[in-house]
Amino acid sequence: MSSSSIPSSASGNTHVDPYGNPYYLREYDHCSLLLVEDRLTGHTDFNSWKRRMEIALISRNKLGFVDGTLPRPPDGHPDAGTWSRVNEVVSFWVMNSVSEKLAPIILYKDSAQAMWEDLHSCFGPNVQHLYWLHQKLHNIKQGSNDLQTYDLSLRAVWEEYKYCTTTPVCSCGKCECNVEKRWMEFMEREYLMKFLMGLNDSYSAARTRILMSDPLPGSTEAFRIIAQEEQLRLIKPKVASEAVSFQAGVSSAAHCSGDIVDEAITNYRPKQRPICTHCGLLGHTINRCYMLHGYPPGYRSPPQGSGHVSTPR
Repeated sequence: MSSSSIPSSASGNTHVDPYGNPYYLREYDHCSLLLVEDRLTGHTDFNSWKRRMEIALISRNKLGFVDGTLPRPPDGHPDAGTWSRVNEVVSFWVMNSVSEKLAPIILYKDSAQAMWEDLHSCFGPNVQHLYWLHQKLHNIKQGSNDLQTYDLSLRAVWEEYKYCTTTPVCSCGKCECNVEKRWMEFMEREYLMKFLMGLNDSYSAARTRILMSDPLPGSTEAFRIIAQEEQLRLIKPKVASEAVSFQAGVSSAAHCSGDIVDEAITNYRPKQRPICTHCGLLGHTINRCYMLHGYPPGYRSPPQGSGHVSTPR
């Protein structure tokens, strides 16, 4: 589709999005374009696939071709031919986004909307699927997972559950009942309860503190409170371990010091005084015995009973 499909009011204004015209196609908006990488395979991935497709189609202003908001113009209408050509391109996009086993099921549908509705009727949300989601939510527990892993696992299923749940609409006729706001608050509270129920019992004190809060915190605030508790638990063993290591080091050092002192005491031997083999007195050897070799000049005899004979140094 060339730029001639763009309304004349947009042709001279470079700031206007050309996709404002739902019939506009760029050069790379060809039939073989793959809008989403993960092709639809069945019930289990339909909701995530549908949401990705909606985002891709909205970004190109082509969602109206599948949800019925841009119906086929009557025959003879100026846009009838253009609608048909763009519809065929969008139909190819839908077929390219499903698995090979599903493509034949929608191949012969006459419009992208018919393909979309057929896939929705086959794999879209139903009572059985909602039951399956409820069961998954009930079975998700923290277990051996850390807090963030547990929260991400639970939130992924919860977001799909919300997507499949019919949102109530205003019934007052005046839009004064705030039904959408009250519904969002209700769903937020439901998620908070499921999040708290799946936590390990070790968080029972923090869980009780949250449940006793008035008003109840949102799920984001509750996660922050539990995360702080988890961080404290990670810090305490580390501090305790470092304290034990420090004490062990001090004890080891003291023990080593004690061993050195004990060894010094054990190995201490007082200096032995020599004994003369000639006279039998202490303090000298036979080589320096005065009785044997003579007394030196000026020698003074030691007091009686001293038990030794002095020798010069």
